[in-house]
Parts: sequence; structure tokens; C-alpha cells
Amino acid sequence: MSRWFRSGIFRKVLLSILVVSLLPLVILGGLTLRSTGEAGDMAIVHSREALDAKAAEALELRTVETAHAIADFLRGRETDLRTASLLPRTADAYLAFYQAHQGELWLLEDGQEMRQSVPLYREMAYVDATGQETLKIVDGRIADPEELLDVGAPADTTYKSETYFAEASQLAPGRKLGDIKPLFKKLDEEVAQQEKARLGT
Repeated sequence: MSRWFRSGIFRKVLLSILVVSLLPLVILGGLTLRSTGEAGDMAIVHSREALDAKAAEALELRTVETAHAIADFLRGRETDLRTASLLPRTADAYLAFYQAHQGELWLLEDGQEMRQSVPLYREMAYVDATGQETLKIVDGRIADPEELLDVGAPADTTYKSETYFAEASQLAPGRKLGDIKPLFKKLDEEVAQQEKARLGT
């Protein structure tokens, strides 16, 4: 038996069997590693696409919610305008209106979220048919007579260029200001993909 171990034929047969049996195992292991890597890459790509879709959906939902909140806020201000137009033209009535209309402001100070009640309007004024302010509330106080402006002249307005009095004077009584229109439209999926590709995302 020891003669077989020492013979060159035994070693050649043994080496041949090892090569024939190990070579397929090495090839199979390499292919398995490669396919596992490709599967991992594909899983990452699919996960990224799914997360991008969810993020886009969440952003779209957040945008719609924000648009509705803004629309509700503006409708509330329209109601305030109608209410203010019915007020008696007295400083006390305007001051009470100013004080009653508060909103909540969220602040972040030193990492702490704070909520603060603030007036919705910094100022409100009654303007006569000539453009002269006859009554004005500014930052919660009644304005002195010398602070009243002639808003009929844009150079005399707060920002020295406002033309709202002239534009409002040209409107017919009871005329609506216009229909509400969306600011944005939803993109087709193809356009969204083109834009993402263009931006490299």
C-alpha cells in the first residue's frame, strides 16, 4: 500500500480528482458571490426608488396640506375684512377688533419650541373716499393725527410706492376680486423622471 502512495501514478490520479472536483466548486462560489453582489445592488436600487416615491408622495401631501391651510387662513382674513367694514368708525371699536384677532406664532429658541400669541394685523386704518386715513391702529395703539397718511398719493404711503387705493377706487362696488386658482400643477411622471435625471437625483 505504501508503494501506491509513493508512486507517481497515485499522485497524478489524486491531483486530477482534486482539480476536477475543486474547479467546479471554485467557479460555483465565484458565480454565487457575483450574483449575491448583483442582487444586493438591485435591492439597494429598488429600495432607493421606493423611498424616493414615498418621499415624493409625502412632499406632495405636505404641499397640499399647506395649500389648504393657507387657503383657510386667507378665507379667515376675508371674513375679518367683512367684519371690519361693519365696525363703527371709532378708535375703541378698531382697537377691540385689533386685540381680538390674534394668531399663534411658533418659535424655536435655544432648541426649545415656543408658541406665542401675536396680533394678526400690525396695523389697520379707515381711509376716506379721498384716500386720507382718518383712523389708524398701529402695533396696538391709536395713531396720533400727524401719523395719518394720504394713501391716495403713493409717495405718502408706508413704503412710498403703494398704489392699492387707486386700484381699489376703480373697482365697481360689490365686485369680487377674482377666482381662486391653483399655484402649481402636478407633473406627469415622465416629466418628473426627466427632471430628476437632469438634476442627477
